[in-house]
Amino acid sequence: MRPDFDPYILSLAKTVATRGTCSRRQVGAVLVREGHPRETGYNGAPSGERHCAHEDYARPEDDPDLAFINGDWRCIRADHAEANVIRFAKLHWTPLDGSSVYVTCRPCVACTGVLIAARVGEIVTWAGQDTAVLEEALRGTETRLRLV
Repeated sequence: MRPDFDPYILSLAKTVATRGTCSRRQVGAVLVREGHPRETGYNGAPSGERHCAHEDYARPEDDPDLAFINGDWRCIRADHAEANVIRFAKLHWTPLDGSSVYVTCRPCVACTGVLIAARVGEIVTWAGQDTAVLEEALRGTETRLRLV
């Protein structure tokens, strides 16, 4: 049976996430324009840089790739999937105005800002996540949130 479009693209994003090089979290993003997937991005170290190696450290405070931010240990080596999909779109001259970015999890505030600045028309992600901060960041912008 042929899957509906949104779950199909989100499953592509989930597959893209498997390319992520951060051992703490794998996230995938797919940029869709005019009904066609055009670009992909996943989280990980910038091209040519060493990958994250969080598993090498017993304690987060010993890991040079982690920082304690907003009450949580976060990877500071990996670029986020949403930023990478926008970077690749710009590299390949893919128009962004009104496009959709499908992402496997709720974007962080910084990535939400990147998507708004890129004039992405909508962010699509799975329902069932806490989206209050994301919704607040999108208020008053032309970028919509759609939960599937």
